[in-house]
Amino acid sequence: MISGIAIQRLVRGLPVPLAVSFVITNRCNYKCAYCDRWRLHTPELSTSQVLTMVHGLRDLGMHFFQITGGEPFLRQDLGVICKTAKALGLYVGVNTNGSLLKPDSEVLKFVDRLTFSLDGPREVHETARPRGSFDDVMRAIEVAQKAGVKVGITTTITRANWAFTGYMADLAARLGVNIAFQPAFEYALSSDRKNTYSPEPWMVRRALAAVRKSTARDAVTNDRTVMALMSMWPRDQGLQCAGGRLFFRIETNGDLLICGIKDKPGGKHPNILLNGLDNALQMVPRPDCTRCYNHTRLKVNMLYTLAHGDLGLLSLLVKRVFLP
Repeated sequence: MISGIAIQRLVRGLPVPLAVSFVITNRCNYKCAYCDRWRLHTPELSTSQVLTMVHGLRDLGMHFFQITGGEPFLRQDLGVICKTAKALGLYVGVNTNGSLLKPDSEVLKFVDRLTFSLDGPREVHETARPRGSFDDVMRAIEVAQKAGVKVGITTTITRANWAFTGYMADLAARLGVNIAFQPAFEYALSSDRKNTYSPEPWMVRRALAAVRKSTARDAVTNDRTVMALMSMWPRDQGLQCAGGRLFFRIETNGDLLICGIKDKPGGKHPNILLNGLDNALQMVPRPDCTRCYNHTRLKVNMLYTLAHGDLGLLSLLVKRVFLP
């Protein structure tokens, strides 16, 4: 499962970009209440720069390529990028609000998984999102399923929807899709602005307790251990972070980060264009945080903490986390 070059780099103590989240654009046709990414105006990598980056990351051990934004479907070259990544043997995922997905989209031919944000029933989901966004997601899920693409839902636990997590698990089961839950961060995404939708710790605990009691548990990708760790948010979870070693985030302009939490406006980061891809990977500082709200990274960090460099367990990490 892990490529030979990835194993060689791990043995040498070098970082391996096993899973990379790429912010393809900050532009978005939505202005969600707990996200400020659409306010950013950073340059975007050109098509040729993105394709060169994808080839380079694959050569350094990348297996999972997640495209996010902003709204990725605002990039006219999204289909070409997905096609190239798929031809290189990568597992390709796209996070989208679903509003721009069309049945004839080329992306549907080359993506392994589409992930949509859905926070509750219409009246709850649209408290933080534009009117009509609930119907956008439901239509997009149907389009993806008809195309044979695997679908996932991410529900962000907020002050507005913490009492609806059981409902969401049941909805996912009825739709035949997977669903993951995670608490909203205390700051708006890509901003220093306090997130007024961020839940109180007791709201997170109650929300996850409802998920554990749901009869639709098979639709939920958060396993019980991850939910137990997530219930500690925002306290220290005592885990080692695999960020900067196994997973990375690349911004629209080529800045290389550990994850979205480290994305502070005006911050200085290594850049794949200025520093070169491999050099930039090695320049990313080791993380100093011991808490995480993201359901996927929590699972990676849990297994990474258990592995302590054991390559067999790292192989298990790949299978357990990215191919639910």
